[in-house]
Amino acid sequence: MSRREGHRAVIGRRSWQEMLFTKFEQVYTWVARHTENSEQEADVQVIVSDLTNWEREKQVYPKAINRGLEFIQSTDFGSLKPGRYDIEGDRMFALLQEPTTLAWEKQRPESHQTYTDIQFLLEGDEVIRVAPLTADAVISEEDFAARDIAFYSTVAEEQAIRLRPGSFTVFYPGDIHRPCCSAGQEQKIRKVVLKIHKSLLFE
Repeated sequence: MSRREGHRAVIGRRSWQEMLFTKFEQVYTWVARHTENSEQEADVQVIVSDLTNWEREKQVYPKAINRGLEFIQSTDFGSLKPGRYDIEGDRMFALLQEPTTLAWEKQRPESHQTYTDIQFLLEGDEVIRVAPLTADAVISEEDFAARDIAFYSTVAEEQAIRLRPGSFTVFYPGDIHRPCCSAGQEQKIRKVVLKIHKSLLFE
């Protein structure tokens, strides 16, 4: 997905409103299936936006997503050091990071089971690649119990999203994503990964 095609949460010819409603419906279905230990596959649809557009989109976001974005909007990250910052304890917290981007082949695709990610770029250029959860996705390392993460050796149908400062993307549990890929050249970036427990999506 290019920035031109997907900047405001648009996939193909659908409006951002249609995509958001479809995505939230899929999230609720995913959580229900997970609770029932179902292995049914789900397609990935990714929300990509920025704080300016979020102001007019937020009426269709879950309340917890809005609270996370309000925290990002109101926080002076320039005065903070990298690390974890609790918002609602273990149910919602922010990770301030300063990674170096690498060629996408050097980064591993990952997904989570318990937490939704809001990945918000503060400084630099970042490409995040996304892929649907299909039978072609092969897990190479899994540590959901301790770190809520699985890494993949193989994924199919990856698409690239380019983030610039002020933009963000949302990954729900099960969404495969390959973060911190370089946009042409390796560089140090500054970003916030805000974690939201899946139970908060039903508020």
